[in-house]
Amino acid sequence: MATLEKIRSRSILLISIIGLALFAFIIGDFLNSGSTYFGQSRLEVVKVNDEAVKIDKFQEKVDDLAEIYKAQTGNSQVSEEMMEQLRQSVFESIVRENIIDEQAQKLGLSVTSKELFELATGANPHPIIAQNMRMFYDENGNFDRESFLQFLNSINAQPENAQQAAQVESARKYWLFWENRIKYSQLEMKYTTLLQKAVVVNELEAQLAFDNRKPSVDIAYVLKPYAAIADSTVKVSDAEISALYKKEKENYKQKEENRDIKYVVFSVKPSEADFDKVKEWMEKQKEEFTTAENIEDLLNTSSDVPYMNYRLAAKDVDADFRDFAFASPKGAATDLILSNGVYKMARVLDAKVNAPDSVRVRHILVYAENDEATAALADSILGAIKGGADFAQLAEKYSRNTSTAANGGEIGWLKEQDLDKDMIQPCFYGSDKVFTVKTTNGTHVMEVEEKTANVEKVHLAILERAVEASSNTFSTYYNEATNFVNQNKTADKFKAAAEEAGYSVREMSGMTVNTPRLGQIKNSRQVVRWAFEAKEGTVSDVFSCDDDFVVALLDKVHPKGYRSQADVADVLKSSIVKEKKMEMLTADLNAAGNDLQQVASSMQTSVDTLRGVNFAQPRVATGFEPNLVGLAPFKAVGEKATVEAQNGVMLFQVLDKTESTASFDAANEAAQLEAKYQYVIPQAYYEVLKDQAEVKDNRARFY
Repeated sequence: MATLEKIRSRSILLISIIGLALFAFIIGDFLNSGSTYFGQSRLEVVKVNDEAVKIDKFQEKVDDLAEIYKAQTGNSQVSEEMMEQLRQSVFESIVRENIIDEQAQKLGLSVTSKELFELATGANPHPIIAQNMRMFYDENGNFDRESFLQFLNSINAQPENAQQAAQVESARKYWLFWENRIKYSQLEMKYTTLLQKAVVVNELEAQLAFDNRKPSVDIAYVLKPYAAIADSTVKVSDAEISALYKKEKENYKQKEENRDIKYVVFSVKPSEADFDKVKEWMEKQKEEFTTAENIEDLLNTSSDVPYMNYRLAAKDVDADFRDFAFASPKGAATDLILSNGVYKMARVLDAKVNAPDSVRVRHILVYAENDEATAALADSILGAIKGGADFAQLAEKYSRNTSTAANGGEIGWLKEQDLDKDMIQPCFYGSDKVFTVKTTNGTHVMEVEEKTANVEKVHLAILERAVEASSNTFSTYYNEATNFVNQNKTADKFKAAAEEAGYSVREMSGMTVNTPRLGQIKNSRQVVRWAFEAKEGTVSDVFSCDDDFVVALLDKVHPKGYRSQADVADVLKSSIVKEKKMEMLTADLNAAGNDLQQVASSMQTSVDTLRGVNFAQPRVATGFEPNLVGLAPFKAVGEKATVEAQNGVMLFQVLDKTESTASFDAANEAAQLEAKYQYVIPQAYYEVLKDQAEVKDNRARFY
C-alpha cells in the first residue's frame, strides 16, 4: 500500500515526464521528416505552380539535349557558352510544357499515341521532322517513310552487344526528344486554335477599320530635331521628376532582384621571358625536325599540331606556309616563324601530287562476334554490291551506323583530313570504286560515288608551339590584382585607385541571379554568384577566370518590386527634357508662322514630302510615326499642323487628299481583322499565361 501511495503521489510528475518524452519523440520525428522535405525541396531546379523538377532530372534533360546538339552539328564537344544556352533551353521548355499541360488538362485537350504516330509517319510528316531529320528525305525532298519506320523499329530492337546497346539507346533518346517536341507543338496548336476561334469581329469594329483606312494624304513637312536644343539648356526640377515617377511608377516594377557591379580585369599576357623560352625550345628542335626520317613521334609528342597523315590542297594550307609548300622540293624546311603568338616551322615530306580535292562516299559499317565473322559479312556484302545489289538497301539493312544507314549509307563530300588514315589511300588514290576498309570500330564497305577535279596537293609536317603565360607570369598578374584588393577595400577607394592606375573599370548593370558570365570573360559565373551573396559596397577577393583575374565591386542592389526614384531619375529626367524640347520646338514652329519654307531655310534644309499617309499604316518612309498617321489623314487640303515625331517636332501641310471609293464589305473586312488577330494570338498568349504562373527558378543553386 505504501508503494501505491508513493506512485499516486508522484503520478503528476510521471505523467509530465512521459508526456515530455512523447512530445520530444513526435517533434523529433517531425523535424527529421521536415529536414527530408526541405532537403528534397532544395534539390528543385525549377518549379512551375505545383510541378517541380529536381536537379537529377534537369541535368539528364541537359545531357540529352547536348547529345542532340552534337548529332545535329557534328561537333564532338560542347563549349561552356553553348552549355549555358542548352540549360536555358531546357529551363524554358520545362516552364512552357508545364504551363501548356495545365491549360490542356483544364480543357480536356490531349495528343493521343495514334495521333502522334500519324504526325510522324503520315503522308505529310510534322514540320519538326522535315526541319531536323533530313536524313529521311531524298535529294528531291521526298519523305522516305519506309526508312523512317525501319529507324523506329531499330530503336526498339534487342541489342546484340554493349556497343550496339549504346548506339540504340543514343538513337532512341534522339527520337524521343523530337517526338516530345512534336507532341507539345500539336498540343499548343490545338490550344491556340481554340483561342483563335473565340475571337469574332463584329460589324461595328469592321466598319471602324474600313472608315479609318479610307482617307489618304500627301504631305509636305519639315522636321525640327530634338538635337537642335542642347540638353544642358533644359532645366528640370526635383519636383517634376517626383511627379513623373508617381505617374509612371508601374513602368519601373521589376519581377526579380538585380544588381550592378563594377569590375577590373587583369588579363594575363605572356611575358617577354615566356616568348624567349618557347623560341629557345623551338630552336633546339629544329635540327631533328628538319632531318629526322620518322618525324611522326616528334610531332605527336611535342607539337601543338599533331602529325598530319594526309595531303593538303593549297586552300587548306596555313597561309604562312602556302607559297613555300608548293614551291619547295621534298625535304625543304622553313625558318622559324612567329605569327599571332605562335612559333612554328614547316617541312615538305613528299613531292607534290595531283589528286581529287574531295570525294563523295557512302559506307556500310559492319561488325560481328569476332574478326573472322566480321570479315566474312563484309566480303559477302561487297560481293553482293559488285554483283549489282542496291547499296542503299544493304546499308539500311546491315549498317551499324544508324545515322547514315537511314540515308542509304551516305556520308557526303569529304577531304583527306576528314577520313580515317586507312581510308585515304583507297578513297583518293585507289582505282576500285567499291572496297572494304578495316578500322578500330569495325569494317566499312565503302563506295566512292564521285570525285572532284584533280588539284596539286602537298604533304607537310608542321612543328608549332603557342606562347603561353608561365606560372611566374600568372603570379605577377595575381599579385598585382591582390595588391589592388588589399589597398582598396571600399567602393570609393576602388573607383579612385582604378582611375589613378589607369585600369579600365567595366560595368555590368541589371545582372540577375542567373546571368551566365561577365561579358565574354570565361569561367566568370563565380563572380555573379559572389555578387548575389555580398552586401552593397563590398569589394571582392581576386577571381581566377581562365586567363583573367577579376576584382569586382558590388555597386548597387535593386530589390524585387519598384525601382526607387533615385535609380530611375536619369531616365525620368530624359523623358521630361524630351517633353520640354517638344514644347519649345512647337512654339518655335508656331512663331515662324507655320511657313514650311521659312522654317526649312532657317535650318538650312529643304521641305520634304510623304505620300499616301494612311491611318492603317503607322510606318512611313521616315520610320514609325503613329502620331503623324493618326492626325494627318483627318486634316483638310492646305491645312497645317505640328506633331510630335520620333526624332523631333514635325510641321506638315496637307498637299492632297483622296478618299477610297471602295464599298464596305463587312464580311471581307471582318475576315481581314480576324486574320490579323489570329496571327497575333499565337505570339502573345504564352506570355500572358507565363505572367500568371508561379515560376520558381533555382538554377543559381546548381550552376
